[in-house]
Amino acid sequence: MKKIILLLILLFFSGLFLWAEEAEPVWWGSNYMPWNLNIPVTIDYEGDSFGNGGLALYPGAEMILFKPRFKDISPLDIGAAVRTRLALGVGSESGFGAALGFGILATAHFGFKGIEIPLSEYLEKLDYFLEMGFCFDLAKYDSRIGFGFTLNSGFNYFLKPNFLLSLTYTNWRGFSGASVGIGFKFGPEQEVDSRDLVGEVKKLYYTTYLAQFYSFYWLSFYTGGIHFSDLPYSPGSGTKWEITAKDSKGGRENYLVERALLRSYPDGTQWWKAVFTLDGERFLYEFLLDRDSTLLKLRFKARETGELVEFDPKTQAGWQAVPTDPVTKEEYSRWKVGSERVRVKAGSFQTDHLLLENKAEQYSYEWWIAQEVPGGLVEFHHQDRDSEYTGELIEITRGNTTELSSF
Repeated sequence: MKKIILLLILLFFSGLFLWAEEAEPVWWGSNYMPWNLNIPVTIDYEGDSFGNGGLALYPGAEMILFKPRFKDISPLDIGAAVRTRLALGVGSESGFGAALGFGILATAHFGFKGIEIPLSEYLEKLDYFLEMGFCFDLAKYDSRIGFGFTLNSGFNYFLKPNFLLSLTYTNWRGFSGASVGIGFKFGPEQEVDSRDLVGEVKKLYYTTYLAQFYSFYWLSFYTGGIHFSDLPYSPGSGTKWEITAKDSKGGRENYLVERALLRSYPDGTQWWKAVFTLDGERFLYEFLLDRDSTLLKLRFKARETGELVEFDPKTQAGWQAVPTDPVTKEEYSRWKVGSERVRVKAGSFQTDHLLLENKAEQYSYEWWIAQEVPGGLVEFHHQDRDSEYTGELIEITRGNTTELSSF
């Protein structure tokens, strides 16, 4: 007897410890905590394959024993329950009679508390459960007294933190039916820090736009990660480019690039527009740069929904704003290999020819720079072991303005 009392005391303090362990909020949880006590009562009309049937009442008690947790997610609850079956036979085969049985079951619950999606205010009150175990009938109106298997599954809906309605499928030694019931829960609720799951998925999805922007951005304007900041655009001015990309397997791709300075501010920040046209699709981005050309904001419209999206390093987790390197006068002088006139689709220009190469690593960058062209670049060529990129200026534009109401 003393051992049993000691075991109960240990279980009690273990429960308190588990409560303390689970005290930190999660973003996805359930309506239960360890050592919550549930008192359910359900009623149904049940039947078996032999034509027996009757009304059954299932009172019981359940204790939540364990709540697995993975980082800040814990929607699953494990417990144990006892059930009593009180039934009155009214079927054509069984006639009138009474039944009495008891069951011991393992239980599992799965909750949706904390997930912010459409209709989440209803979903977080919902609880799916499954119960499985063994039962024994002391009296049974179909005369089959003995041990058997029982299974219950269904949903609870919490009208209040301690009061719920249930809809259950019950199978008790071959008798099955759908039941409705009520339940009372005793014990604390789990704390959750709700998270907008749809918003999180959208952020992840829209990050693909960010990756797409960067791939175009670096390749088209900062080939080699370099820009010529001493040859600025003026507000409203822009350039159009044709880019050709080739790979070592013979693949070839052409796309058009438009870049324009939209507005400059006294603190050195600037709003820019970039448009990429690939396979007939137009990708429009507007972005804010600081005086060091660090990307501060990025705006675009999602093609699927038309939603205007803005990335901002101050509010968007995982944002990486990577600055580019303006070429220095020393680098310009060192890389300059001559002056020559080049003809591109935008016209004929007198240019400085710059070359940066590493024969050991098998890559090279070439730029042709003209002082009268916004941004300086007239033509560029990049080559490495696996790919080759060429860019040609096809038009200088004026009067550019925002298309996304960025300012």
